[in-house]
Amino acid sequence: MNYTEKIQYSESVKTRLLQGHSLESITPLATEFGIVPFQLEKVIDLALRELYNEQQSDIQAYLLNDEKFPPGSAWLTLDDSVQDALLELGKKDLVQDEIDNVQSLLQENYSQEEILNEVRLNIYPEEKVLRQVQKYQAEEEKKKQKKQLWFISGLIQCGLLLFTTLYHGFGLMQILMLVTAIISFYRSK
Repeated sequence: MNYTEKIQYSESVKTRLLQGHSLESITPLATEFGIVPFQLEKVIDLALRELYNEQQSDIQAYLLNDEKFPPGSAWLTLDDSVQDALLELGKKDLVQDEIDNVQSLLQENYSQEEILNEVRLNIYPEEKVLRQVQKYQAEEEKKKQKKQLWFISGLIQCGLLLFTTLYHGFGLMQILMLVTAIISFYRSK
């Protein structure tokens, strides 16, 4: 199945879902399309994603504020299994938005308390926020330690360069030591 066939099949699946078919009733389409079931799953996922993208604002408003769907919404004609699948996509997108939000706040050096105040904890629980903060802080500490090691390495190489230059004079070995010291200082930034 190539990409254009996948798009055509997903349009057909989307049309059937909009007509009120359930996800289970779509399964026999695999033989109609002449594809294997795992390929049909990908087609269904694509059709669901397209439906979700068309109704994203309504679905997210429903999830965040318990708002009702507009009377003319295609949502009202969808089978419960399709509605559940679309709500699940909405939840995943909202969680990913909050994960991205926490990451950007961490990069801007917000404190843990400020981050907890900025994140919608009903979507992304406090425990997960704290785990993400701790993981980020651990990674930053590792980066800091690496930089310190490169800086110390550069200092040691400079000391050795000075010692060997005083003892043997300036030659090829000292040039190599100078280059490695410069590289070490550069990597420590």
